[in-house]
Amino acid sequence: MPFVPASQIEPENVSWMWPSHFAFDYLNILDGDPGLGKTFILLDLCARLSKGREWPDGTGGVGACASVYLSGEDHPNTVLRPRLTALGADLDRVHLWQRRPDEPWPYLPSRHALLRDTVAQRQARLLVIDPLFAFLDRDVLPAGDQDVRRALAPLALLAEDLHCCVIMARHPNKRGSGRALYRGSYSIAFNALCRSTWIVGRDPEVKERAVMAHVKSNFDPPQPSLAYMLKSGGNSMPELAWLGHSRFTDNDLVGGGPEGPRQRARAFLLHFLKDGPRQLWEIRDAGRAQGFTQKTLERARKTLDMRTEKVHANTLKQKTYWLLPGQKLAENLMSEDEAKVARWMDQVEARARAIQRGEYDPAALENGAA
Repeated sequence: MPFVPASQIEPENVSWMWPSHFAFDYLNILDGDPGLGKTFILLDLCARLSKGREWPDGTGGVGACASVYLSGEDHPNTVLRPRLTALGADLDRVHLWQRRPDEPWPYLPSRHALLRDTVAQRQARLLVIDPLFAFLDRDVLPAGDQDVRRALAPLALLAEDLHCCVIMARHPNKRGSGRALYRGSYSIAFNALCRSTWIVGRDPEVKERAVMAHVKSNFDPPQPSLAYMLKSGGNSMPELAWLGHSRFTDNDLVGGGPEGPRQRARAFLLHFLKDGPRQLWEIRDAGRAQGFTQKTLERARKTLDMRTEKVHANTLKQKTYWLLPGQKLAENLMSEDEAKVARWMDQVEARARAIQRGEYDPAALENGAA
């Protein structure tokens, strides 16, 4: 087996296509829901690379290079070519896959040699696969770690051998919240194999604006997010406008940040219960009026470490209250027995605090001084 001492390995720096964003020699991925401009962004990268122009954050280009764009959804005549023209591409350096009925699709991994030959013949420095799942062999199980690694291994070798940057587009799953790292469809192996992962999402504050945010990188710290907008252009063709840095992170875009449904529900609960515990039916009704489901409220309650207490209040009908940390039910809301238990619990807590402070005084505690 080809093992050698580490001292004999020649160190090399990472070669960047777009510095700290997308690297040559490696796999990269761009996640995002349909309609947010993933294809526009990827075509913009091809256009900038074709003329060696600077990248959207102002960093310099690497010189004019060719790219290969493999699209399984958009037609090259009506969508891809017009957009590339609008983006100012050198059309001779962007090679589009033109599907023909008599030719097989370049599925992975079975027909990866077709892609390798195409990239090599055109000396392309960027290969885009949009979307990735359209080009996986039908026997590849995208939820299986081993299947994903088997499918992408030849693509990783292509990137390394041909000194090419590979970017794959992918739709996220339908969970709608959580960390961005786990929002990509199917196996986490896709993210594990890619050296840089990005996600696009709707700007939480401005509906017409979107954000491209860094999810993970194996080489550099996460880069600042970039805002962009698709604007109406000439001949009914939208235009892509980059708007500079955005404060929103990858998790903000998928509901894992300050503007997600669960976070808004947390803010609602903190405000609605700020004056004291409230009954569950009141919280449900008020939350429903704000657009929160019961499930969202329950999840928000757990993140706030809230308690629930059930009392009868001298009636046969049980009442359920939600309490913020540090809140207590008023004794007039409890039955006599429940109030006695509550007072006893207060004494136990007071004794525990006094012991922790080294101020335990049984006489004082019996008189309520602690």
